Amino acid sequence: MYFIPYFPECTYLAVVRDPRDVYLSALNHRDNMNNVELAFKVAPRSFEAWLNEAVSKDDWDVQSLAMLTHFFQSYWQFRDMPNIHIFHYADMKRDLKGSIAAMAEALGLDVDNKLLEDMCEAASFENMKKNASQFAPVGKDYWK
Repeated sequence: MYFIPYFPECTYLAVVRDPRDVYLSALNHRDNMNNVELAFKVAPRSFEAWLNEAVSKDDWDVQSLAMLTHFFQSYWQFRDMPNIHIFHYADMKRDLKGSIAAMAEALGLDVDNKLLEDMCEAASFENMKKNASQFAPVGKDYWK
């Protein structure tokens, strides 16, 4: 197996998500992509394929249950280290402000309430969708 390189001087923020949500989200991404070959590379052809696809260092971007669990386990085993911080996507959706504040704290950043509010607004789905060309400038080449 392979893992992300570890450097003690770095701080790691890992965001994990319920694998079922990842599967459904990948289907939405796939169905909205212009490039069919790429779409089926990054998103599963079927639920069975998603369940059974092995982790491959040559296809790190292929979404599968094995890839998700590998990613999670690669951080979970070091969860007690002071520079490893694991966040859950559902918590971020439920409490974006609290999640951003926790990430800032993990990074040793002092963030005042105004900046925290601004970051929450910038990170909202509504803002990202409205400003998609800013956040994904080549997105129009890949997305319908």
